[in-house]
Amino acid sequence: MSGECEDCGNHTLECDCLCDDHKWISVKDRLPEVDVEILFFCGTRIRFGEYVWYGLNEGDYRWRDAVFGDYLIDITHWMPLPEPPKDK
Repeated sequence: MSGECEDCGNHTLECDCLCDDHKWISVKDRLPEVDVEILFFCGTRIRFGEYVWYGLNEGDYRWRDAVFGDYLIDITHWMPLPEPPKDK
């Protein structure tokens, strides 16, 4: 995410007026839908992947990196993917 916010003109990484769909969500507050591509924060990195069912037991879910296919722990935040760019 880079550039200027369409609402306030600030750099988008510094903007507080982003809609709720494009802000980081704590995993303590809410988990993402299963099998939906998202961004998530792992340690010091932003990763692209999914929150997926993993195992045989109900409620056994993991965070899977879509690039490397590995399963990650210690995820603190996530956010939905932004909408694709619009042609002008």
